[in-house]
Amino acid sequence: MAVPPSASRTSSSPLPSPPHFAPIQEEETEQDEAEPESEPKQSTAATYHHQPTPLHPPTKSSRREDLSVSCSKCRPSSRDKITVVPLDPNGQKRPASVPGSTPNSLLRSLFSALARKTPPHATSTPFSSSEAQDNSEWKLTAADLSRKLLQVTRKRDEALLEASRLKYSVSELERKLNRLESYCRDLQASLDRSATGPTSATVEQFLLAVNDSRTAVRHLSRCLITQLRAAPRSMDRLGSLLHSHGLVKKSPGSLIMGLESVLNRVFYSDFERLGEVEGMLADPADRCKANLAAYEAVRGLCWEDVLSKGTRHYSAGLSRFCDRRMSEVVGMLGWARAWPEGLLQAFFGAARGVWAVHLLARSVHPALPILRIDRGARFDPVYMEDSTGEKPTTGEVIMMVAPGFYVHGATCNVVKCRVLMVSGEKSERSGGGQKNERV
Repeated sequence: MAVPPSASRTSSSPLPSPPHFAPIQEEETEQDEAEPESEPKQSTAATYHHQPTPLHPPTKSSRREDLSVSCSKCRPSSRDKITVVPLDPNGQKRPASVPGSTPNSLLRSLFSALARKTPPHATSTPFSSSEAQDNSEWKLTAADLSRKLLQVTRKRDEALLEASRLKYSVSELERKLNRLESYCRDLQASLDRSATGPTSATVEQFLLAVNDSRTAVRHLSRCLITQLRAAPRSMDRLGSLLHSHGLVKKSPGSLIMGLESVLNRVFYSDFERLGEVEGMLADPADRCKANLAAYEAVRGLCWEDVLSKGTRHYSAGLSRFCDRRMSEVVGMLGWARAWPEGLLQAFFGAARGVWAVHLLARSVHPALPILRIDRGARFDPVYMEDSTGEKPTTGEVIMMVAPGFYVHGATCNVVKCRVLMVSGEKSERSGGGQKNERV
């Protein structure tokens, strides 16, 4: 296939005219390949007429002939397909495309050649103003975004700082809460150890010890009255002592109850005072255990044991208690003679009974408080009982014979005081009063 001479020269104009060629349509190629094999046989049999290649058709031809040139028509002896290759605008021939090239690829190559040939100023001049405006808008947008980014970063830093502060506060609260929980657990454990309130067995044991001590003190008062009658000077001193406490009548019964009252004042004078062993212990539970052990040591102690080994061998606290109380009684009564063995035995029994009550009252926590009634108090049947065995409803207390105790147990709330009382009515006519003593 011949190439026209005008296509071989390099065009001096900036926009060269496109080369005159007709692209090959793939549809026609496929139709040509799909034709039956009988067509070549018929063309060879007919008379051969050479048709020149229609590069410059003098007349208008059909559209089908302008678009493509069939290779089978110009050269029947060869079935190879011929592709029209355009010349490069620079004057160089472009390599022929492969047989499978499509019209789209040819058009792309043409437009790419035109784009390379176009001068730079032709494309950049119309868009220079719009690009400058776009660049300014982009700069403004970038500056705005940078400002917003700075604000967001600052807020993030503030949020992180506040979060760190909150974390520190939460850790401090957690630490304090752990300390509080530990303190509550320790306090609860201490309360569980120390809150050994009086049980029913402890209350019964305490009531029995109080009853035994009262019996022992009454027996001691009888023995002392018997011994004091042999010493008139000591007997007179006892009468003046009872009169100072409000007891006027000097019958045998009144003297015994009066002396019992005086002895109980001596024995229970420092009931609230801590013992020497208790002062060495800070834990209430340990104090309760020490007092209970001391009570067990003196509970079964008898007079024969004291005569054989002495009181200090069994209980140093009881020995000191006996010595102090005997000195007070001797000084109060003015007893200058030696005490007989029977009186000493009675005194030991009374002192041991009161000491046992003292130990049992402090074997629980809190300790059982003592109940005392002063002279002139109104009679209260809930907390008091008459020493004569009667049950008065009203009256005035003359003397407390034996103290009581607040137990707060399940079976008993209080051990009543034993008192001597006076009941009577004032005479409005004489302007005085008449009192009847219950002794």
